[in-house]
Amino acid sequence: MPLLGAGTSVTGLPVIPVEVRAKGSDTLLRTYTFLDGGSKTTLCSDQLMKELGVRGIDTTLSLTTMERENSTKAISLIQLEGFDLDENIFIELPLVLCTPALPISSESVPHQAGVDRWPHLKGIRVAEIDAHVGLLIDHDVPKALKLKEVKESQDGGQYATRTLLAWAINGPLGGNGNATCTTNFIRRSITCSRGFATWNLMIPCLTMSLDNIKALEIMKFTALPWRYLPSCLLNNRALNID
Repeated sequence: MPLLGAGTSVTGLPVIPVEVRAKGSDTLLRTYTFLDGGSKTTLCSDQLMKELGVRGIDTTLSLTTMERENSTKAISLIQLEGFDLDENIFIELPLVLCTPALPISSESVPHQAGVDRWPHLKGIRVAEIDAHVGLLIDHDVPKALKLKEVKESQDGGQYATRTLLAWAINGPLGGNGNATCTTNFIRRSITCSRGFATWNLMIPCLTMSLDNIKALEIMKFTALPWRYLPSCLLNNRALNID
């Protein structure tokens, strides 16, 4: 898993503020949602589900990763409805999979001060709310991802995309950050205990890189992961010393 240390420019993701409620409920909450164009399943954090005061449909998740096969976990599915902050746009979400947390850092949430740094984004306003990233919307909700307008990047800066719900900012936000994880796609199988069919879903999941896995395997037998491996590094010792 790549680890980017201090001094790395923070990259903004298409994270926008929305209002959301459980289907059939009058309780509206504000949260940030990540508009993810690289997966097929909409996700909700357990924290948001608790804040909405609803109990989901109990399901069983079977997860297969490079480290473990067919590990099971109890999860929930809920039905949600989304709105823009002015409540003019309504989007019905499908059954949403609830997970303990979403792999979206708060550093990736755009702010107006960062947008104002770029002249080509003049006039674009992004609302800022006091909330966490509690929702991740994927291609199973195409209405939310459809682009209405694009402000292209200039001079290596951000670009902006207008969706039905809000403007989304993408690209370097400037400043330094500590990005510590990468998302990868792992196949998961979900079986619902109330008679729903079994689905195979491609869901973003945090996992280790191949190099990290290889190093851990070697360390089972020796405390020095590269002790017996041929070195690929060039000799940096000077041949002649004056």
